[in-house]
Amino acid sequence: MTLILPHKVSVIDAPYIVVCEGFGDACLVARLLEHRAIQNCRVGCPSRAGVGGEGKDFLDKYLDAIALVAANQTTRILRGILVMVDADDDPGKAFDLACEALTFAEFPAPDAQFALHQVGDLRTAVYLVPGLGETGTLEHLLLLSALEKAPASGVCVDAFLGCVGKTPANEPNVLAKMKMSALVAASNPRNPWATPGPLLQSSKSNLIPIDSPHFKHLGDFLAEFCAE
Repeated sequence: MTLILPHKVSVIDAPYIVVCEGFGDACLVARLLEHRAIQNCRVGCPSRAGVGGEGKDFLDKYLDAIALVAANQTTRILRGILVMVDADDDPGKAFDLACEALTFAEFPAPDAQFALHQVGDLRTAVYLVPGLGETGTLEHLLLLSALEKAPASGVCVDAFLGCVGKTPANEPNVLAKMKMSALVAASNPRNPWATPGPLLQSSKSNLIPIDSPHFKHLGDFLAEFCAE
């Protein structure tokens, strides 16, 4: 059974749901849930097939769709919604966007980042990637894991970026995505156009070890959020 929800959510079969802005994030969460043996949680993200678009700008519509399904089910099973978004360059702005999306769907918004918020029998929270006190994106978190295992690859990727004129002075979020794309392409000779999502879905891929200590904070937060 997959822990990733279908594009169009029609049934909620677990009490806790993690809503991500993209498929790569959802794949990482699904792998962490499996790694931590957390079975009472599902994860999903906005998609064109589901709500007409992808990314954080469609989080409100995706959460609204979940709220509608939850309200129409005979058995009220939903007990928690965790929204996970990239901090990007402004964690405060990212947190506000996530809270606005929760409020749009008439879910209670938490008062702070990385804090569980309980209203009646419903729990909500907002997690900013790559983690507490950090700016950046999913790719920063994936890079830390991948390069800790194979630090020599980082030297090669940096040399490549320097060759094409990209330096640390360039936008850091873009550089992280470029580095991750280069690593993924190099590790997939049969499909160099691959994205991190399929690699995270596959337990056979060893580019991004799911037991990396860099995923511990997120894994611990997921376990706390899903605790009965």
